[in-house]
Amino acid sequence: MTYGGPTCRHREFCALCASRDLETVLRLAPTPPGNALLRETGSLQACYPLDLARCRACGHIQLLDIVNRIDVLGRPAAADQASPQRMATAEGFARALARRLALPRESLVVDIGSNDGTFLKVFEDSGMRVQGIEAAVNVAGDAIRGGIATHPGLFSPAIAERIEDSRGRAALVVAHQALAEAEDPFAVLEGVRILLRRDGVFAFSVDALAAVVERGRVDRIDHRSLSYHTVAPLKRFLAACDLELFAVQRVGDRLNGLAQRLGGRHAADGSVEHSIAAEADAGLEDGGAFPPFAARVAHLIAVTSAKVVAARNADARIAAVGAGCGATTWLGQLGAAAAAISFLADDAAERQNHFSPAFDLPIRPLADLMSERPDLILIFDPDEAEGVCSRVVPLIQAGAQVITPGGGVAAGAL
Repeated sequence: MTYGGPTCRHREFCALCASRDLETVLRLAPTPPGNALLRETGSLQACYPLDLARCRACGHIQLLDIVNRIDVLGRPAAADQASPQRMATAEGFARALARRLALPRESLVVDIGSNDGTFLKVFEDSGMRVQGIEAAVNVAGDAIRGGIATHPGLFSPAIAERIEDSRGRAALVVAHQALAEAEDPFAVLEGVRILLRRDGVFAFSVDALAAVVERGRVDRIDHRSLSYHTVAPLKRFLAACDLELFAVQRVGDRLNGLAQRLGGRHAADGSVEHSIAAEADAGLEDGGAFPPFAARVAHLIAVTSAKVVAARNADARIAAVGAGCGATTWLGQLGAAAAAISFLADDAAERQNHFSPAFDLPIRPLADLMSERPDLILIFDPDEAEGVCSRVVPLIQAGAQVITPGGGVAAGAL
């Protein structure tokens, strides 16, 4: 049952090609918006579907139930600088682009989804002019206070025109998750074309669907991200918007790409066709990968739920690490078993002293794991597993079990 909350609409056509020939490939339990943290317990929240659909026409994977973008994307976000991993990812992507493109000093670099400006600071330190656009007001404010020019709000063609009028056209436009989070990806690329110089480059970074499928990454599926990308549909979509995809690279669980206006000066490096072939071999193009993916997700959910229930029945104390969107997705899949979790541990200050959208679990500092000494620790984001385990070594030595449903650590990965 749902209660109030942000508006949601159901889309009946593909976000990239507008085909109505869609099939559901994964059904997850509905959840509230993953970042809709509560200040007090007992609030009734709406739950919305988290079902992935595949377009039979172009192969694109997407959520069709779209929670209001401003409500979801405008909520407080974790700053890149608050996480060594996120900071390293942002700075690494920026340095890789700077090396490859060798932009002249004073070139304008625009970042859509610029967070606290960590990515743009790399270019500013190299003599570039920079401009950010960020929907989450808290991290946009951090960027502004740090001296990074930032427009707080959702990116749109109107915002692009305003930036182009005041700052000129950009040699590089970057989209961090914008192609995954946008309700209308065509509007995003319309804004990109407004901003981009004739010889400019559009760079993007999104979660790679291949990684989600390979690892059963339930935590990557949430209401913020509407699109889960592979290369072939992206290439066709960009071409429909007069942009040529000339390079892609899989970096961990991320898919990074470079595009230019049709007929641009950058030669294709072969990576696009190589990636398309690899994704076809993995069954991502014809849909063959999705039945085993759905089966693996169901297995991970069942096994994790069973471990939590067994721990509860043994009167064990249970804690979980992470209070972001992925944690909400996992709590929703655990269902009634999630009520056995005592608290969520998270280092992000803006999440602490709140309660989770699902099951009203208190969110406390990660250091509280050592004082509370849980017998079972769930780590919802496997990328955080190694770092968390290094901080709770005494607990593990004393017999605490650590499990990561998506894999990533030897101390109990499923």
